[in-house]
Amino acid sequence: MASNSTLEIESGAQVKASNVGATGKLSVNGRLVVGGINAGDVTFSSIFSAPSNTSWNGIIFNAGSSSLIKGLTIKDAKDALNYVSSNINLENVLLSNNKTAVKAFGSSSVIKAENVMFENNVTNKSPSGLW
Repeated sequence: MASNSTLEIESGAQVKASNVGATGKLSVNGRLVVGGINAGDVTFSSIFSAPSNTSWNGIIFNAGSSSLIKGLTIKDAKDALNYVSSNINLENVLLSNNKTAVKAFGSSSVIKAENVMFENNVTNKSPSGLW
C-alpha cells in the first residue's frame, strides 16, 4: 500500500494469503488500521486447508509506516509481523503457528503492546525474531 494511504480492516474480516514466490505478504508503506476488539475479530491466515508456518509471508511495516492493530489473529505466516523502522502498536492480538511472530529492525519501538498472545510460534534466530 502506498505511503499516503490508509487501509482500514473492520471487525469480522478474514484475509487469506498464499506464499507464491516473493508475494503473499501485505507490504505497508502508509497506515494500517485493524479495528477489532478481541483477538480473532479479524484474521489473517493461509488459503491452504493444511497450512504450515510458512504458508504466506506475513505483514511488513516499512520505514515510515504506522499501524493501530486491535483484535487481530495472524496464523501460518513466515514472519507474522515484521517492523522495519516502524512503531509497534498492538492490542488484543494472537500470533499462532507462525515461523516468527514478531521481528523488529532499525528504529522500531513499542508504542503499545497490550494483551499480545503467542501460541506455537517457532523462532530460530536472535535478535531479529523477538517472539
